[in-house]
Amino acid sequence: WQPRWLLTDQFRLAAARPGRARIVNAESSGVVQGVSRNPLVRLDLEVHPEVGAPYAASTAWFVDIVAVPRVQPGLELAVKIDAEDPGIVYPVDTWAKYDAALVKVALGLKRI
Repeated sequence: WQPRWLLTDQFRLAAARPGRARIVNAESSGVVQGVSRNPLVRLDLEVHPEVGAPYAASTAWFVDIVAVPRVQPGLELAVKIDAEDPGIVYPVDTWAKYDAALVKVALGLKRI
């Protein structure tokens, strides 16, 4: 058994479309997760879907502490774009995790 919200998140991720994103800005929220103390990082992105024009989006991901250098302005990442809401951008790489409940926490952050 899994909660309905978790199943919904899994279905949305499975239906998400591939794309690329250039990091415009990365900021730490001061929130950390787990024993490894992985930071919640807010990302301002320039998203490039496979079909359609590029657009700006902001998101927040938990990033493995050793992968923080991978989320610096100017770098490009493979992403998945939510099919229902293109403003929701998921990481493809396993060193980052999207948590819908904590995206709002990532407002008003300091730079990393």
